[in-house]
Amino acid sequence: MPVTFRLFARTSNASTSVVNFFRWIVVTGVASVRSGFDTAMPIVFVPKSRPKSGPEDGKVAMASKKASDIQAVSGIWSGSARLAIIAAGAAVLLLIISLVLRPAPQGIAEVPSYDIRVATLPTENGAEILYRAYTPISEMTLLFPSDQIDRLEIVEGKDKISLKQRGEGVALTGSEAFGLAAIELDYDAAVERDQPVAQVGTSAAVLNMSYFNPVQVNGQAVRDNNSQQLLRWVGAGEPFTNDRIQIFSDIGLPTPVSSLLAPAADQLAGHYANGFGRELSTLPQLMFLFADGNAGQLAVTGEAVASQAVIKYTGGGYLNDTPEMRRLVLFNLAHELVHLWQLEHARVATTTDWLHEGVANALAAEALYISGLWEDDEYLLALETAKNECAAYLGTGTLKGAAGRGHYQAGYACGHMAATALASQREGGTVMSMWRAFSESATQMQGLTDEAFYQFARDWSGSDKFTSSLRSFVISNYKSADRDEVIDRLFAGTL
Repeated sequence: MPVTFRLFARTSNASTSVVNFFRWIVVTGVASVRSGFDTAMPIVFVPKSRPKSGPEDGKVAMASKKASDIQAVSGIWSGSARLAIIAAGAAVLLLIISLVLRPAPQGIAEVPSYDIRVATLPTENGAEILYRAYTPISEMTLLFPSDQIDRLEIVEGKDKISLKQRGEGVALTGSEAFGLAAIELDYDAAVERDQPVAQVGTSAAVLNMSYFNPVQVNGQAVRDNNSQQLLRWVGAGEPFTNDRIQIFSDIGLPTPVSSLLAPAADQLAGHYANGFGRELSTLPQLMFLFADGNAGQLAVTGEAVASQAVIKYTGGGYLNDTPEMRRLVLFNLAHELVHLWQLEHARVATTTDWLHEGVANALAAEALYISGLWEDDEYLLALETAKNECAAYLGTGTLKGAAGRGHYQAGYACGHMAATALASQREGGTVMSMWRAFSESATQMQGLTDEAFYQFARDWSGSDKFTSSLRSFVISNYKSADRDEVIDRLFAGTL
């Protein structure tokens, strides 16, 4: 869906102030020159300097009081009264003149108001990103990586708009004010990044819109630009939507994969909603891409942000309906989907990788088993796989320092073990009930930190020995130890 950005800026023009002395103007959209703009969601961009006490939603209601008629009891003005009235009138006149000529208060919405709408369209080799400014502008800056500027080309307004590097971003600068601009992104010129500009499938792509949303207009920084959805689907086909999820699927997605996704996603979303005690505040969007890869290959990547997740499957192994393929598809779906509840349920910004990702793995495996999407042997296989991978990574150093060594998968496997071990310390306990209790208690304190987890572990398990074992499991070096025994002793609380 296209998105609207509004930057409300002030003006110090005296003649404009005269016209608007007793009223404030909110600029509304006019007919768009490109289809898709009129359905844009409004998002307000305001100057960073706008005070908190400024107008709400860019609107100010100003009330002017009409002077009351003055009546003299005798009907005759005395000399002193006349002088007082004349002096008062002069003072009022001077006040009005000063108010008319002075600049509008900083941060209050007057004219001009920049209503910028953004739409995306697929092209043969990439995507076109269109910007419609209902009040013409002269420059707009994006956070698009400057080292990838060669991927962009002006395709609308190229006669008067140029692309220029602006700090770490890119600016669209006009030789004259412009109201419409479009840039084309070439997928093939991609540069590898931890957070890619675009994830590309066979017939669709997912854009990271943080790189394309305006962060400056006419040199003025804007804020309040984080309420829109971060990921944008660009491709053919209509999404599958029900009252719980919305799914976008690459047309090239193999049937053995696509046939699993919708029913499993709906079932897992129901499980998580019940387990966390709430539906998501925004209908979650799940986006699935596919790339051919190599014959027999089964590779997968995933990313989750607030209310959205994208999973990309790569390889010919997805063409065949095998137990291994089904386990991989379901496990990654359950993992990315539970992140949406984690992101909304508590302050995960304070959470370390082993805790955030490891717990997601443990929650995913448990959800698949409890919901009936996995049988006993599949659940036990997931635990055994996590234990073996964790044991291998513990041989390289501490779990706490694994990410710093580039061993990110250690957090997934060993965090899975830690979460499952803690959940098992309470009779009838599940990873879901444990994590919900922890996230609710930790949110009221310092966030989902390691220390908060150790404090919670003592309350959950009722055992200082287990809590000490958990802490040791995370911070101690077991290079020379029997790592399988280390994990077994963690579960026993004797580490």
